[in-house]
Amino acid sequence: MSESMRIKLRSFVAGAVGMVVAFGIVELVHGLYQPVPSVLMAVAQRIIEFTPGGFATRAVEILGKADIPLLITFTLISTLALAGLLAYLSRGSLLIALIGVGILAAVALAASFTEPSVDPVATVLTVVGALCVGGAVAYFLLHVSELLISKPVSSPESSEPESEPRSEGVRSREAHSARGIAVPRRNFLLLSGSAAVVGLAAGGAGRLLGGKGAQEVST
Repeated sequence: MSESMRIKLRSFVAGAVGMVVAFGIVELVHGLYQPVPSVLMAVAQRIIEFTPGGFATRAVEILGKADIPLLITFTLISTLALAGLLAYLSRGSLLIALIGVGILAAVALAASFTEPSVDPVATVLTVVGALCVGGAVAYFLLHVSELLISKPVSSPESSEPESEPRSEGVRSREAHSARGIAVPRRNFLLLSGSAAVVGLAAGGAGRLLGGKGAQEVST
C-alpha cells in the first residue's frame, strides 16, 4: 500500500471512529433520558416522511419489516463515510471540517426536534457535546499519527550546515515523521479500535436502556 493511501485510510478511520463515539454518546443519553431522541432513528423517520409515497410503499413491499433497520444502517454508513471525508479534509483546512460538522449538527437537531416530547435544551447539549467529543477523538488520532499538515518553521540554524552528524535513529525517526506516519500501525489500530469499542458499548447500552424504557412506558 502506498504512503498516500495509508494517510487517506488512517484519516478516514479517525473520522469514522470519532463519529462512532459521538453516536454512542447520543444513544446512551437517549437511553438514560427519553426526551433526548435517538438521532439515527429520527433521521431515518424524516427520510421516510420526505420519500415519495409510491417509492416508499414499493420499498416496504419489497423489504418488509427490514426497511427501517436497513435505512438506519444506510444512514449510519453514510454518516461514517462523511465523517471520514471531513477528517481527511481537516488535514488541509480545519475550517472546512468545522463547517461540515456544523451541517451534521444542524441536520441531527432538525430531525430530532420533530420527534414528540423532545427536550430541546437537553437535545442541543447532547448533540453538540457528542460531536465535540467525537471531533476530539478524531483530532487525537490524527495528531498521534502526525497526519495534520503543519507549515514548517524556518530557523536561522536550519540554513547552517550541521557540525555533527546525526545518529541513524534520529534521522530515521524524522524521516518517518515527515512522511506523516508517526504511530506504528498496530498502535494506531489499538487506539482507534479501543475508541470504537467504547462508542459501540455506549450505543449498545443506550439501546438496551431505551428498549426497557419504552416497555415500561407502554406497560
